[in-house]
Amino acid sequence: MMNAFDQQTAEANARKLSDEIDHLSGLVGKREYVDEAKSVQQLFNSLRPLARSDRDELWGRYQLCWDQHKEIRAKQAQRREESEQARREIESAMWIDTQVDPAEMSGTDMLVAVASAGFSTLGRPQDWKGMGAKLAGVKGQLDELEDRIRNESRLLPHDRHELFGKLHDLRDQLFQARDSTWSELHDQAEHLYNEAYEAVESMAPREAAEVFKRNQALVNSLYLRPSDKQKFRDWFNELWQKLHWRFDEQRREQEQRHADWRERQETGLQRLQEAHGKLEDFIERIEQNISANEDRLASAWSNDYVERYSAWINEDQEKLRDAQESLAELNRKIEDAENRLRS
Repeated sequence: MMNAFDQQTAEANARKLSDEIDHLSGLVGKREYVDEAKSVQQLFNSLRPLARSDRDELWGRYQLCWDQHKEIRAKQAQRREESEQARREIESAMWIDTQVDPAEMSGTDMLVAVASAGFSTLGRPQDWKGMGAKLAGVKGQLDELEDRIRNESRLLPHDRHELFGKLHDLRDQLFQARDSTWSELHDQAEHLYNEAYEAVESMAPREAAEVFKRNQALVNSLYLRPSDKQKFRDWFNELWQKLHWRFDEQRREQEQRHADWRERQETGLQRLQEAHGKLEDFIERIEQNISANEDRLASAWSNDYVERYSAWINEDQEKLRDAQESLAELNRKIEDAENRLRS
C-alpha cells in the first residue's frame, strides 16, 4: 500500500504520462513521432511511483499509438510507391532523344525531339511541309501531359510539383523550337519572294508567272508567324499587281505591233490594188491598140503598112502577155494579203 504522499506522486506521474501520450497521439504518422515515442517510453521507465492499473492503461494507449503510426506509415509508404510509379510513367512520356530526324518525327519521338532540339535544319522544301501541324501536335501532347499530371490521383504534391516543372521546361523548349522554325522558314519565304521578284523584273511575263505561282504556293504552305504570313501575302499581292501590269504592257505592245503590222499590210494591199488597177487600165489600152491595128491591117493598101501594123500587133501582144502574167501575180499577192488580214 502506498502512503498518501506516494499516492499523490503516482497520480501526478500518471497525469504527466497521459499528457505526453496525448501529445504523442497528435504526432502519429509524422516524422517526429519516433523521437517523441522514445521520450514517452523513457518516462515509463523513469516515472516512479506509478499505479499498476494506470501503467497498464497508459501502456495500452501508448501501444495503440504505435499501431496507428505503423499503419499510417505503411499506407504512406504505399502511397509514395504509387506516386513514384505514376511519376515514372509520366516521365517516360517526356523521354528525350535528340537523334530523331525532324523529317521522320511522329508521336512521342516527335515530342521529345522537338522539345529537346527544335527544328534546326530545314533546308529542303519537303522538310517545310507540315511543320505547323507537327508543332501543334507536340503542343497537344504537352497539353495532354499537363491534364494527366493535374488529374493523376496517385501523385503526391512534391512529385506533381516536380513534373509540372519538367513540363514547363518542355514547353519552353517547344517555344524555342517554334521560334527557331519561324525564323528559319521566314528566311526561306524571303528567299522565295526575292526569287519571284527577280523573275517578275527580268523574265518574260509568262515564264515569270510560273516562278511566281510556284513560289507563292510554297510560301503559303510554310508555317510562319501570323504577322509574317500576312506580310508575305501583301508582298505577293503587290508583286502580282506588278506582274499583271507587265502582262498588260506586253498585251499593249503586242496590240501596237499588230496594229502597225495591219497598217503595213493594209498599205501594201492598197498599193497592190492600185497597181492592179493601173495594170488593168494598161491591158485595156493594149487590147484597144491591138484591136485598132487589126482594123488597120485589114484595110492596109500596101505591103509596108501590112508589115508595120503586123509588127505593132505582135509587139502589143507580147506586152499583153507580160501584163496578164503580171496581173495574175498581182491577184495572188492581193489574195495572200487579204487572207493575212482576215486571219
